[in-house]
Amino acid sequence: MDIIAQRYGEELSDHWPLSARLTIGPPRQQQQQQQQQQQQVPRPRKEQLLRGSSLCMDASYEGGRGSAAAAAAAVKVAEAIRAAAHAGSRKERERAAAAAAAAARAAARASVREQQQQQHKGLDAEQQLAANQLAGWRQSKAPKVLGQAAEIRRLQQQQQQHKRAAAAAAAQAAAQAAAEVTAAAAAAEAAAQAEQAALWEKQQQLLQQQQQQLEEAQETQEQQQDYAAAQLGGEQQEAAAEQQDAAAAAAPSAA
Repeated sequence: MDIIAQRYGEELSDHWPLSARLTIGPPRQQQQQQQQQQQQVPRPRKEQLLRGSSLCMDASYEGGRGSAAAAAAAVKVAEAIRAAAHAGSRKERERAAAAAAAAARAAARASVREQQQQQHKGLDAEQQLAANQLAGWRQSKAPKVLGQAAEIRRLQQQQQQHKRAAAAAAAQAAAQAAAEVTAAAAAAEAAAQAEQAALWEKQQQLLQQQQQQLEEAQETQEQQQDYAAAQLGGEQQEAAAEQQDAAAAAAPSAA
């Protein structure tokens, strides 16, 4: 797929200004072995084609991620690490570890040297380009993910700290409120139990008073019944005595 940028109203030709062709490369391999082979063996780099005041870029010939020297250094490091892992004696392991460290340092130096060379090449290419072509060149060479500034990272860290502090304060306030609600519920339950106990005690006292009054009334009634029975018995005895006296008085007169 070709993407062509040009000024409005101009025909396509070999000398249009502000033009660029971006070709999408082959899809990524899914197998890990093919990806490793593709990373170790760099593809050929195609020279930038200058066409008048325009710039044509082919993304499929951008080249591998590393140069042949970096790939060879990486292979040496891997071989040294593998040899250190399979070494038998202690001296062999030490020699293999030293070789791996030396290979790693050589790979690091090769990587730094390659980065410096790429920077110099980029600066040389920018000096050869026209002013209207620098923007597209720099955009094509810019990293995919730009790093954040230290101030932005510091502000983000402060925001995260503030959020964590606010969340902790909210959790503490919620826990305190829950504790207060629990204490209030316990106090209300204790008050209700105390009120029920007082009411039950009052009812028991009323029942005792009523029982005592009933017993006193029964006792008074029994006393009254005994007194009435005693009076009635005395009157009957007096009447019987009078009748006996009258009968005794009538008996001599009849004789």
